[in-house]
Amino acid sequence: MLYQTENQHGGDVYGGGITLDFSANTNPLGTPPGVLEAVCRALPQLHRYSDPYCRRLVQAIAGHEQVPASYILCGNGAADLIYAYCAALRPRTAVEPAPTFAEYGLGLAQVGCRVTPYFLHQAENFDVDEGFLPFLEEKKPEAVFLCTPNNPTGRLLPLPLLEWILQGCAAWGARVFLDECFLDLTEDGVSAKSLLAAHPELPALLDAGLDSVNISLDTLRPEVFRQITARDDFAAVQAGLQAALESSLPVKLNCVPQAGVNEGELEQLAALAKDNAMQVRFIEMMPIGYGAAMPCISGPELRARFARRWPELAPLSAAQEHALGDGPAVYYTVPGWQGSIGFIAAVHGKFCASCNRVRLTSQGFLRPCLASETGCDLRALLRSGADDAQLLAAIRETIWAKPREHHFNDSSMPATRGMYRIGG
Repeated sequence: MLYQTENQHGGDVYGGGITLDFSANTNPLGTPPGVLEAVCRALPQLHRYSDPYCRRLVQAIAGHEQVPASYILCGNGAADLIYAYCAALRPRTAVEPAPTFAEYGLGLAQVGCRVTPYFLHQAENFDVDEGFLPFLEEKKPEAVFLCTPNNPTGRLLPLPLLEWILQGCAAWGARVFLDECFLDLTEDGVSAKSLLAAHPELPALLDAGLDSVNISLDTLRPEVFRQITARDDFAAVQAGLQAALESSLPVKLNCVPQAGVNEGELEQLAALAKDNAMQVRFIEMMPIGYGAAMPCISGPELRARFARRWPELAPLSAAQEHALGDGPAVYYTVPGWQGSIGFIAAVHGKFCASCNRVRLTSQGFLRPCLASETGCDLRALLRSGADDAQLLAAIRETIWAKPREHHFNDSSMPATRGMYRIGG
């Protein structure tokens, strides 16, 4: 409830004179015994700071709902999440059914959004009907707010109609906010959680000119993924990989073999190229940051291992290699496979003489060689007001100064930052 306003949602029975507040936050039968027991168990911990990110709760919800933890955002009630969503998205225009939950319009008003109502009619039982999508196509809002069952009408939004609305909104990039906070109170309501894996952002990336995808995946086991990345997002990466393959984009999957971590599943990872038109590339662990203390499974060693597993493994032709970008990888395939296997052996197959790669880090620093700390701070140039000609001159100078070769073996050119901090 908004402090000192006429918006009385939330139950101001002491000063507002509310006679009926239909809310999932109230229970006419009293507080459930299980809740009281949980409160009593928590009392000895009241002196501790609470976790603002609700990490344990997020993991529990993600496990129960069978979705990646990155999909879960906890807040102090529905209004808190609505306001946070509006503040993050900051849409200029939005559409909502009318009547509906007042907090949508209030949250949007806080960011200066112009809200257009789509009026529901008693003659149609206050249902969102098939006229909603043509209305959206006419208005083309940046955000759409929906509630199922709708508050206060209690009417459900059929899942096929919702899918139709989502497909229409994707055409002009509208974001859809779907509130299901009362869905568990219904007998036949169906959640739209199954639609989360549809990745509506991918068509927008394709329209923006995305022409290939590189995905890092070092394991096919969720528990090892969590160990390597410190994130519980294995399902999200798998869904993203599948979406990329279905999009017809060229896909390269990068894997770093790690002794004692994923070395037992490298054949399984390589076999992904059997039935998928993608390149599975194995990159030697470079002695940079964390990798400096790790034993290296060499490219030649791994290639020989795969040849024992697939005796027909053979290199691609020069023309096929060229079609894949003339990069540092050396590609092999097996007759009948849709994709290929690549080896990038920076340590045991030094390719410096033909290296055509530079890296722009996540901090805006252009590095001509991963084994060197030299380069150019393009971010500093941009923020100092450099024009395109100055930027181009700096980039050219950096590339011309690219080291002749790395010296991983004698550590004379150490990189002081871990690969995860280099990014780019």
